[in-house]
Amino acid sequence: MALPALTHAYRWVRGRLRPVWTGVYTRFEDVPVSGPGFEGDKWSAITRAHTERAPAALRRGAPVRPAGDRALLPELAADVLAERGQVRIVDFGGGMGISYIDVRALCGPVALEYTVVETEAVCAAGRSLFAADSAIRFVTSLGQTKRGADIVYVSSALQYVPDPLAALRELAALEARYVLLVNLSAGPIPTYATAQRNVPGSVIAYWFVALDAVIGVLRAQGYVERRATLSERMLTGFDVPRRYRIARGRNLLFEFTRVPD
Repeated sequence: MALPALTHAYRWVRGRLRPVWTGVYTRFEDVPVSGPGFEGDKWSAITRAHTERAPAALRRGAPVRPAGDRALLPELAADVLAERGQVRIVDFGGGMGISYIDVRALCGPVALEYTVVETEAVCAAGRSLFAADSAIRFVTSLGQTKRGADIVYVSSALQYVPDPLAALRELAALEARYVLLVNLSAGPIPTYATAQRNVPGSVIAYWFVALDAVIGVLRAQGYVERRATLSERMLTGFDVPRRYRIARGRNLLFEFTRVPD
């Protein structure tokens, strides 16, 4: 059995034995959260170590080849680069900059302007990692970004904000040419908040979102859907009624076509 198949099988069995998603809540603030979540020292250390390995490998000339869902941003960036000779990206919830390395690995030392929007703690860590690289910057709010970027990129991040559809409207208001949503927990389900329990030492509030609502927000802001695929990651371990469950999230690409009415 191939490694990805084994990984999916393990996650399925683990999810059957130990719930990952528990409870259905209308409001984000009603989810009974606990622990430091992604702000904890352990998780931050894991993220930093993972991010540090990628630029180190790139500097050594070792191949860094993002594949699957991770390849969606670099491939889109390469298309924009071929057309415009430069590419500007806003990465909402982009951690310490791992996706920036993916873009660099595929596109090379090109005219790239990359902005990560994150919490203050994550921004501080990212700035220290990329102190000598002027192509990437870290900011704590969308108000610190520029309108008219080539790509707004969101990977596994909207699920963790108090109001994901309001955040999506803010992102769309930047009027980037493309909005690329990767590993978005959306589907033919009602929108609801739940408790995520697979982060050690923490219970985190998490959104599952109605796919039609996501598409509706972006269409109202002047975007049209160009591509939709299922995410690679399997979603298992639901302790919620069946109508709230999805097997996989969505990867969605939208293009800006008009200024909204």
